[in-house]
Amino acid sequence: MLQVRDVMTREVIAVSPEHTLREAMEVLSRHHVSGAPVVTGHSVVGVVSGTDLMEFAAALPPLAGAELEPLDDDPIEEMEFEGDDDAEAQEASWFAARWREEAPDVNERITDAGESTWTALDEHTVSEVMTRSVVSIRPNVSLAAAADLMRRKRLHRVLVMDGDTMLGILSTTDIVAAVADGRLTRTRWVFSGDVVRDMDG
Repeated sequence: MLQVRDVMTREVIAVSPEHTLREAMEVLSRHHVSGAPVVTGHSVVGVVSGTDLMEFAAALPPLAGAELEPLDDDPIEEMEFEGDDDAEAQEASWFAARWREEAPDVNERITDAGESTWTALDEHTVSEVMTRSVVSIRPNVSLAAAADLMRRKRLHRVLVMDGDTMLGILSTTDIVAAVADGRLTRTRWVFSGDVVRDMDG
């Protein structure tokens, strides 16, 4: 039976609670992920997601003199993407694309010390917006049980921990890749006399 350790991502992109929100956004965008664990030393103290960052940005006061078109109400999961089967990369790309579309002069605004709205991204840190309740799973748990946990809690990713040590991260993308590669297919063997047949082959 396939276990979490068999499909998890071992090279985990992490951020520090002292990172500014702008730095966290840049990390998620650069690595095309929609969330990351927050680590201090060797200890996991929380997780931060694109949703956490967007909620903070949405609560900021409007840009001075800005006349931005409102975002449509279509949720990310209902949008169609072409040429990219990686759900995590799609979500991160959507966020980055909408950011550019809705604020094309963002680079000018974030470097303007007089714009308190955009300097807020440099003045606030990950520790202020991160989720401190961390859902984790052990590496020897079956992949089916892990997928069921993620479905029930509506999680896109879960940390793989051995005690206090983070070994990796399991994302919906990891599970989809395992399914696409046929790694979850169960093979049933039928023994009939001296003949062995693969019933799924």
